[in-house]
Parts: sequence; structure tokens; C-alpha cells
Amino acid sequence: MRHEQFRSSHPKLIGCTGTCVLTPLPGTQARVRAGADKCDHEGCLKEFRKHNHLKSHKCEHVNQLPFECQYEGCGKKYATSKKLQKHERVHDGYPCTEEGCAFQGRTWTEYQAHKRTEHRETLQCDSCVKVFHKAWFLKKHKLYFHLGERREFQCTKEGCEKIYTTRFNLQNHILSFHEGKRSFICSHDGCGKAFAMEESLKRHAVVHDPQKKKMQKKPKRGWKKLKTKTNVSNASGLSAQLRDLSLNKPTSQNKP
Repeated sequence: MRHEQFRSSHPKLIGCTGTCVLTPLPGTQARVRAGADKCDHEGCLKEFRKHNHLKSHKCEHVNQLPFECQYEGCGKKYATSKKLQKHERVHDGYPCTEEGCAFQGRTWTEYQAHKRTEHRETLQCDSCVKVFHKAWFLKKHKLYFHLGERREFQCTKEGCEKIYTTRFNLQNHILSFHEGKRSFICSHDGCGKAFAMEESLKRHAVVHDPQKKKMQKKPKRGWKKLKTKTNVSNASGLSAQLRDLSLNKPTSQNKP
């Protein structure tokens, strides 16, 4: 049985003709139709999966927008309450929710940047002086360094019994010691040291520039992929994965 039409009780709804009236559906939730509803306005090719969205869209064609902004001097109108609420952020902004902070971001991105810089969470380890900004890192730190639950990555090369606590160190060991790949060479005058991993070269650079306490790290897509897919303590087959990830970038000295 077809439901009777009703007008929304939204406080910002102004006079509207029947073309903008919405239809209530069972359970107060919009019914997702199996097929898309097409707008029958001449020259319009838009389609909607929800019938109420189509009705709101038709209001735009006849310039009958029932939801009007009540801010003084604005008066902009919209076909749906959600569009109006989104517009009102231009006036309201995004006020900071931290107690005593009067900051109000003009955009969501600006608000999030403010939270990261001004209200960044600090979590200190209760067993040492280390400070972390995320609970996950603090938890891992406690497990590895205070509860003795360090993960071990053993070299799978025949006859090698080396064990490391990080995948990075195991990768470096396999590339440099077993495969002899040291393609990253220090360009500092009189040095010439070679490394298997680019990150190792960056860390070595601190030797020549003591003022550089923290090296800037570039995220490696291949390394992230390896961290996601390799979730085992025994790094079996790690050497083969390293070849596929192309971790060693050829230097000018290695080019033909």
C-alpha cells in the first residue's frame, strides 16, 4: 500500500510545493531500489539508487530548494538538509573540542592538522623514559624491551645461525653478507663505504654530519608490502622476496 506523503519537520524548511515533498518509507530508512531511478528532466542523465534522492534532485531543476541557511546575510538554499548542514560549516567551522582551546578550523583538514600539532597525545613508558604518541607503539615497546617478548628472525641460509630482532637487520645481513650486494656507496670525500640498504647509507651519513641527529626517512612501498605479507617469526624465503622488491637501487658506478 502506498504511504501518504508528508512534509519534513526540519526547522529550516520553508514553503515548498508538492514536487519537493518526501515520501516516508518503512522503518524510517530510505529504501534502496534494485534498479536506478533516472531523472526525467530534459537533458539530465543523472541516476539515483534511492528514490528520495531523485525527488530532492528534481527540486534543483525547478529551483525550489526548501532548506535555507538562517545565517544573517547568507540565505543560500539547498535541496536536502545534509547539503545545508555541509554548507553551514562555512559559517560554523570546526571548533576544537579540547578544554580551554579556542581554535576553530575553517576546514576539516585544518582542524585535524591543529590537533596533530597542538594536542598530540603523549604516552610515557612506566618502566623507562621513552615517550610515544600512539598506544600501539607503547604496547610493542613494553613487549619487546621490558617483557622479553622480542621477535626473532633467523637467517635461512645454509650453515648460518645468525638471529636478528628486526627484519631490516636480517635483510641487510642477507644482501651484504650472503649475496655480496652493496650498491649504495657513500659519496663523502675520502669515505667510499658501501652498503646493501639505502637506509643504512642514510644512517651512516650521520658520521660525517654529527649535527644531523635524525635522518629524514622516505617511506618505501616495497618495505611496507613486505611488512604486511611477512607475518612470521621464521623468515623463510625472505631472500627471494628481497629480489622481487628491488631494494637495491643501482648506482652510477654499477651502470654499464
